Amino acid sequence: ANQTYPALQPQRIELPAYLNTPARRPDNAPVTPEEKNTSIKRIRDLEMLTFACRRANKIREEGRAYFSLGVLQDNIGNYEKAIKSYANFLKVCKECNDTQGCALAYHCLGVDHQIKGTNDGKPDMLRKSLYFHNKHRESSDSVGKFVAHLNMGIAYSELGEKEAATVNHQYALRYALQLHSLEGQSLAIGNLGFATGMYDNDPDKMRLLIERYVELSDTLKHHHTQAGAFQKLGTLASQQGKFDESRSFFQQAIDAAKQQGNKEAEKTSRVNYGIAAGQARMKEHLAEILERSMKG
Repeated sequence: ANQTYPALQPQRIELPAYLNTPARRPDNAPVTPEEKNTSIKRIRDLEMLTFACRRANKIREEGRAYFSLGVLQDNIGNYEKAIKSYANFLKVCKECNDTQGCALAYHCLGVDHQIKGTNDGKPDMLRKSLYFHNKHRESSDSVGKFVAHLNMGIAYSELGEKEAATVNHQYALRYALQLHSLEGQSLAIGNLGFATGMYDNDPDKMRLLIERYVELSDTLKHHHTQAGAFQKLGTLASQQGKFDESRSFFQQAIDAAKQQGNKEAEKTSRVNYGIAAGQARMKEHLAEILERSMKG
């Protein structure tokens, strides 16, 4: 589901442009050699700047430099160094009693531990990320709480703790509804439907979630996520023995994937369509045999 459903990545809080911090690249995105060199140069300059600020007692500027360092290190996939930068940023924010800065530091530390834990298959890093996300949740407004619960839900899902994952995604949904954020609702409902959770054994509940997710994707013009949603609906229908219905969902998945030029999703949907069609024919065939034997 991850290829066709992107939201199971931890979510980042974007900072307003006027704060003049470096632009963030998507996590785990490939980096060109030019981008890497440019970032390394900027990292060196910022490291010098942190020392200069400390000497001149410009503590807030030092904090901003540490935060910028973290972003640039994230951008080149150096999460270990980024974690150290965000820890320094947190230290400075505590010195200045900057609660908003502390919340942002906890958030960044949570996401980086989570990415590292997921990439390296380290449950202890994921547990650490939960500690930071929880600190972020405690020191945040509703938007921060929404993001913290969303990320905690994804981390618990990675750890296979279904109940905790579902509860956190439900909290995220509650905050998204409070904030009247369709985007937020789409993420929370998508995670409830696609992540490992308590609804895995409740196809009816799962179907309602995915159908709502399709509606929201349509409203938000998130067409790239629809192939994955139709695939999921097709799979759920198959599990319930509704093979004609499942075939129709897989056809919609094929059409959505084609529209997006997503060859991978199209291929998967075609295979699933074939299986559903075969199962539907088998069901008819068995029904005919049964009918004949009853008459015989």
